[in-house]
Amino acid sequence: MADIVKDLGESFDADIVEFDDKFANEFFLKTELVYSVVVNRSSKQIILVFRGTQNPKDVLQDFNFAQHTPSIVKEITDRKAKIHKGFSDYLLSKTKVKKATQFDQIISVLKEVYAYKAPGRDYSNYELVITGHSLGGSLAQLLSFILAGLKEAEFIPKPVKAVTYASPVVGNKHFFSAYQDLEKENKVRHIRVSNNSDVIPGTPGVGIVKPYKQTGVNIHLKENKKAEVKYENTKSIISQTSTNPLKRHSLYGEEGKSYHERLYGKDSKGAFINDHVLSKTVEQLYEEHADL
Repeated sequence: MADIVKDLGESFDADIVEFDDKFANEFFLKTELVYSVVVNRSSKQIILVFRGTQNPKDVLQDFNFAQHTPSIVKEITDRKAKIHKGFSDYLLSKTKVKKATQFDQIISVLKEVYAYKAPGRDYSNYELVITGHSLGGSLAQLLSFILAGLKEAEFIPKPVKAVTYASPVVGNKHFFSAYQDLEKENKVRHIRVSNNSDVIPGTPGVGIVKPYKQTGVNIHLKENKKAEVKYENTKSIISQTSTNPLKRHSLYGEEGKSYHERLYGKDSKGAFINDHVLSKTVEQLYEEHADL
């Protein structure tokens, strides 16, 4: 992922152009998702970051596994794509405090950024990277689909890239197929990082919960072993059950357990265990592993 993970040196040049946490701590149901938009002139990227689960409303959205088809999805695909209602509502429903959707706010900010012109500063060709952990990863996955396929977002250079960590499932098999349609058109790319024994990215797929299917090229991290890299790689919650799931879900933490420690783990000679992914661009990972 050499085109996403950049060394921060003296030449690093970036600005936070939006940080929306105004309603992050409202009373329960009035709480809204938190996101930030960064312009990274060093890498010529516009990076949109969603925060992960932090409060009771976030948890409520995470566990709303009901599936539905928002009207905006129908604008993008004719497939019978159904979306996790909790994530969809968080991004696409009118908020109780702003009377507009968070998506409306996000696309408004992106339009301003991409249209900005100043001496030596033209962002119109910058690639868009959307990222997040846990809840934030699922929102990134959903937004990448919408911005890749929506006519209103044609001003954004393609492909839109999503890099997600520990992201829960977002849609059904028809959503996967609709996402794949956009991948085939080179409009979207998704690198999904999961951690072995982290149940959160798994699919329930049992009882009243209808089957879900994960999108993108999956980098599945393991302790002291090379990560498994595979396209179309949905794992069940049952297969990922562990005695201490929180350590496997954390971005940082105990040596050899969390995402950062496993992704950037080194062998006895000091070489990166996962150099087979860290040394590759998003496009290279797709060329090697995605069956499009």
